Amino acid sequence: MHRHDNGRVIVALTDGTLRIVKESGDSKTVTWEKGKAYWLPADPPGERHGDLNEGQDPIEVMVVELKPRTDPRQTRVP
Repeated sequence: MHRHDNGRVIVALTDGTLRIVKESGDSKTVTWEKGKAYWLPADPPGERHGDLNEGQDPIEVMVVELKPRTDPRQTRVP
């Protein structure tokens, strides 16, 4: 079980279907297509989950978790 404190982008490197299971037992199934990117928001406070690949083939993804801005006065660089 793990959690994500920040929103993140999942980039699918292979096709695949995962079951995301929360500690509460609730679950949802997601299907990702190779080459596509998907947005997942931060997990609610105190909530953890596990990812289960119930298929025959490995699933490969790249996870880019966004770091929160530490100083709201920071400006964007053009």
